[in-house]
Amino acid sequence: MKSAPDKPDSEQNEPLNLDSQVHAGGEKKPVPARDSDLIDFSADPEQEWRVFLNGSKTLSDSWGSDQMQYAKLCHAAVEKSLQKMDTERMTARSLYEFLAGERRAIAEELMQPSRKRIGLIRSFDDDRGYTTPIMPQGKYRDFFEQVQERIKSLYTKEPKPEDGYIIEKDTSRGKFKRGDRVFITDGDLVLTGFNYPADVPPAMQPYQPSFTFVHTYAEYIPKIYEKVDKLFASILEHPEPTKENMQKIGEMAWYLAHAMPCQRGSAATTELFARTMMKKIGLPIVPYEHPVPLDFEALIEPDKTKFIERFTNDFYPNLNKYYEASGDKEKSQHVAQSDSFSSYSIFKTFKEDLNKIVKSASEILDNWSSAPKNK
Repeated sequence: MKSAPDKPDSEQNEPLNLDSQVHAGGEKKPVPARDSDLIDFSADPEQEWRVFLNGSKTLSDSWGSDQMQYAKLCHAAVEKSLQKMDTERMTARSLYEFLAGERRAIAEELMQPSRKRIGLIRSFDDDRGYTTPIMPQGKYRDFFEQVQERIKSLYTKEPKPEDGYIIEKDTSRGKFKRGDRVFITDGDLVLTGFNYPADVPPAMQPYQPSFTFVHTYAEYIPKIYEKVDKLFASILEHPEPTKENMQKIGEMAWYLAHAMPCQRGSAATTELFARTMMKKIGLPIVPYEHPVPLDFEALIEPDKTKFIERFTNDFYPNLNKYYEASGDKEKSQHVAQSDSFSSYSIFKTFKEDLNKIVKSASEILDNWSSAPKNK
């Protein structure tokens, strides 16, 4: 296994969350209760762009651009990708790279920091270690504590492959402890790693990261695309707004977040990809309602199945009503088909029995007419 540089790159990859509960100007929208009416912006297409408003003020401020304009450009990118899917045969990789180009165009138009690297696809033979240091201050402040608690929980026991993550060092040379680097795995794929060091002295906290992500090495990206392409093709075979398809989109999002195919802007591109697929299968356009950005949730969750479950049920809670309605509809259709089949079977059986009766009656009459008559 390669070792990532001890010091992070000067221009490290910086994840970006797109979904939001914030209006332009920083005013927060109320988070709908789990039993609230379905928020479906598809009923008013002019408002769909609002799902791309950033939910983290500290994160959005770091990009230094108008969030309303950014959200509208993201929405336009998704619409372009849907049109492209309608006219061209695409793979998961070609769709992702198209959206990476759209993310790059957005960065150029809004003059965002590091725009020359945003949307730039990593070469598969690039052996550099891309890292993201996470500090309690700055752009990640809004959700730092939640992420830190999740990272901390992964250091409470020695990782094993069956847990979805492994230790880089040989534990026979010492016990597992904070400061050891661990990597999330998926079978033979080595994905995102992170290092949670011992407590940083208070005087150094503003200058040293509390923990650091070590992003998946580029050599593993082709294998990740193979897994994502199978899910992508499966969805397009039956592009219905079902819970099963939503689960497949969640699995693709988990893989793509770990792949980090771009030098910068991978998180935003993954979000655009997920939104494109959700709209492609006809799911309602509803807000992402979770304090931790989607890409962070994937990066700190070694249990892929658990992430898929939360993506499907918790991150977009208002879709649960839609799944229920969709499930009831499918059930009703199934019952209607069963009833129809039962009616047909009853009629068929009745007809067969009636024919037997008529045949028997006919035979009796024939026998009676041919029998000798008494005089």
